[in-house]
Amino acid sequence: MNNSDLKNRAKRASVLTALIGFRNGSAHMSSSLSCVEALTAAFEFKRNFSQTEIILSKGHAAAAQYSAMSQTGFLQAAELINFGKEESNFGIHLSQNRNIPLSTGSLGHGLSFGTGISIANSINELDFKTIVLIGDGESNEGSVWEAASIAGRLLLGNLILLLDYNQVQAVGTYEEISGDQDLISKFESFGWLTKTISAHDPVSIHSELQIHETKPKVIILDSQKNPSIAFMQNSVEWHYRNPTEADIIRMIDELDVKKFALDLLELFNCEKL
Repeated sequence: MNNSDLKNRAKRASVLTALIGFRNGSAHMSSSLSCVEALTAAFEFKRNFSQTEIILSKGHAAAAQYSAMSQTGFLQAAELINFGKEESNFGIHLSQNRNIPLSTGSLGHGLSFGTGISIANSINELDFKTIVLIGDGESNEGSVWEAASIAGRLLLGNLILLLDYNQVQAVGTYEEISGDQDLISKFESFGWLTKTISAHDPVSIHSELQIHETKPKVIILDSQKNPSIAFMQNSVEWHYRNPTEADIIRMIDELDVKKFALDLLELFNCEKL
């Protein structure tokens, strides 16, 4: 896989995420699109290093994870046509399933679960990695910091946290709800390594995942819901809103993806867009 391939897979995953919301009206759109490139990078890493657990703690971004999995060989895009519907195996929030070790939806549990896995792997001297993705709003949960504390104290170098710093929560901006918090300094105070990368740079994220560390590391995914799609940027309403046909057309144009995502458009009967 070269860098161009990974970028294209991430763009396809973004389009698929939007198509899921468009056809089924049940995806948390901005929450998914702000982290879909990072999840694509994570599952591409898992594809090449199978001893990896990926935990999406912000389970309402399930559409992004399923889309990323479909573009990295862990499921078929056609399985997502009925996303969120009664007969589907793929719900609006993540359920424990293939390559999904934890059902998530209630926020604040993923890092604790991932820390437990990392501790077990360290005790058993297994060369495994655990990757957890949380949202910045989720960092308000006290259990996140309890897990951060013990992971730092135990020097869990096999644990990587992806923090989706999109700065917009369900009903307001991060600063309005959480105040002016310095998340980097907070994690460093718990003994974590920190790195900031654009949330929409899957190549750099993938490269960072490959680095061996002796301490737990948090990668701050710098994003504003969703700068890769200009008309969604910094808009609280897109947490619950799903795209219209006009929005899909604008997104396809902005990302310039029609030439290599036509099969996905056909799958969702949108090839004429």
